[in-house]
Amino acid sequence: MSTATDSSAFWDAITADDPRAIARTAAEGFEASAASRVNPDAITPLHFAAQNGAVQAMRALLDLGVEVDARDRWGSTALQLAVANSGDGGIDPVTLLLAAGADPCSVNDLGATPLSYARILADAPAGLITALHRDRAVDEDEGDGSVVFEAAARGSLADIQAAVRADPAVLNSTVDGETPLRLLVQRALPVRPNRPNPHPLAVGDAVSGANAMLSAGAKARKVGADGFTAQGFARAFLAPKPLIKTLDAAAKKERA
Repeated sequence: MSTATDSSAFWDAITADDPRAIARTAAEGFEASAASRVNPDAITPLHFAAQNGAVQAMRALLDLGVEVDARDRWGSTALQLAVANSGDGGIDPVTLLLAAGADPCSVNDLGATPLSYARILADAPAGLITALHRDRAVDEDEGDGSVVFEAAARGSLADIQAAVRADPAVLNSTVDGETPLRLLVQRALPVRPNRPNPHPLAVGDAVSGANAMLSAGAKARKVGADGFTAQGFARAFLAPKPLIKTLDAAAKKERA
């Protein structure tokens, strides 16, 4: 069998959710990892199966030893695709990947995690968020009482800059699942009926405050208790474009 035929047969077996065909193709010498190398978007067979809710194919691929948290061109894992398509594919692909060790807080290039996707999914199946949240590790609250959190939550730009200079060590700590950078992002979001903003921050001040935090070591890709990074939160809830641009640039440096 040629490599091209092997590849075609392998993808066809996944589409058909046929674990026997997957095992047979693999036994004939085709490596599952080879399929992603010829894909311009680095979509692995596990990504493809997860996106299509092909649970039997996923189980067969995992039995072959494929990497559960392999990333595609955009930094997304199979779990992120399974969550994004769970409205149609159900929760079984998600629970299978979690049982195989998939990370519910793996951050893609847009700052999103499987858990943050689940929280904004309109047709999320029952139990999805609980399954993703069940075993994730939550950082100990280390910054309680720090002036940085107070300034980020309700202070002026001058307050934020002064607080960052005074106590930069807590910039990546969490209090009640929030980092200082996430608190700042929330103050720049547009007001919605279900999301008040009692201490709004002007766009320019939000960008300057974010830059002060980022320059002092804050991480745009640090995941909060709800699964959102500062970058992902800004994108998901329509923060001003200059702030998103600032966080995207910082996140890109963090990925390098």
